[in-house]
Amino acid sequence: MDLLMADVNNDGVSDLIVSEYGYSESNMPQMGKVHIYNGIVGDDNNVQDATHFSNDPSVVLYGSERRGRFGWNLVSLDFNLDGIPDLVVSAPTGGYEILPDIPVYSNYGSVHVYFGPL
Repeated sequence: MDLLMADVNNDGVSDLIVSEYGYSESNMPQMGKVHIYNGIVGDDNNVQDATHFSNDPSVVLYGSERRGRFGWNLVSLDFNLDGIPDLVVSAPTGGYEILPDIPVYSNYGSVHVYFGPL
């Protein structure tokens, strides 16, 4: 699991981003997923604890590769220089090449960039 605080929805309030890189679905072991919980300004105009985040994630991002471990690391930066924070998610064992109808898993890893606002 990785945690990150960043204003990825660009509303001026930090959001909580939580990865679950070991998440699996049938036939997709360790595909991984990432939850984004919007920050909510409290009475004191600060986001300080879990009561200041939405109860349900506003966005859930899913890995697309078996054993890719999507969400291993999370980073927020303005990747495309538009002034809005973006989210970068790693999948260290993702990546594969297709040979005539045979998936060959390379484990090169992959990096996914999600442009904000999310």
